[in-house]
Amino acid sequence: MTADGFPTERQLDINGLNYALRCWGDADHPPILAVHGWLDNAASFDVIAPRLARHYYVIAIDLLGHGYSDPRHPADYYHYLDTVIDLLGVIERLQCAPIIGLGHSMGGSLLTLLAGLFPDRFRACISIDALGPLVASNLNIMDSLRKVATAKYLQQQKPRTVYADLAEAVQARLRGGLAISEMAASILCARNLQPVPGGFIWRTDPRLRLPTLFKLSEPEVLVIFQQISCPFLLIAAEQGLLAQHFNIQSRLAALSHVQQVSFPGGHHLHLEDSAELVVSSILHFLQTHLV
Repeated sequence: MTADGFPTERQLDINGLNYALRCWGDADHPPILAVHGWLDNAASFDVIAPRLARHYYVIAIDLLGHGYSDPRHPADYYHYLDTVIDLLGVIERLQCAPIIGLGHSMGGSLLTLLAGLFPDRFRACISIDALGPLVASNLNIMDSLRKVATAKYLQQQKPRTVYADLAEAVQARLRGGLAISEMAASILCARNLQPVPGGFIWRTDPRLRLPTLFKLSEPEVLVIFQQISCPFLLIAAEQGLLAQHFNIQSRLAALSHVQQVSFPGGHHLHLEDSAELVVSSILHFLQTHLV
């Protein structure tokens, strides 16, 4: 973090792909790897990271296809488990294991899987309004394959929307299917706009919106959860996705060292009015469980 308190930007090359990192704090402090949600970016932690950085080195990553990181190669898909392995590569390259994992939404689910697959890489895991991935349904595999193939072809033909300025892009984000405050949308959109003639387009790779071809089953997720050995904190939003759409009791029961807290707000509560509560809960959790 710079002397005036602003984050520093870093780049990391792994297998020829550039990962953008947004970092706060002293690199000699214990590392927190912060991972954002789907279609968000590293700015997701702009509100809470400066407080955490008084005690920890916060490394927020733009996942591939998001923010300032590279997209995947043109022939590739964005497979969920590939992104888990991407994060393992980042941890290994940074030489910061064991880490404290802090994830929001998809980022929390990715880190949860990684903590189960490689428990020795984690000191603690914190997930904001997420507890593991969506799982496979009983849809016929042929129907799923056709849906993915058709969606990829149609998406390649679709022109990208050009927004005149940040304000117009923020309004588009506010019209999305997930409720978010204008302040939070502004923070995320500012890092997600790429200049083009006539205005701006989203930096996020359009392929991120394609249907997921492969998903784990619920029994497979529970097996992975049972391997998580580090202290685990779940921060739920009272009006968030977990409260509205998911029954997580079996997943909570699979975790051996779990603490759950719940705060007012929607899915992006860490960027909104409950941000201070989120920070306080994280610091208390870490100070209690890490010696």
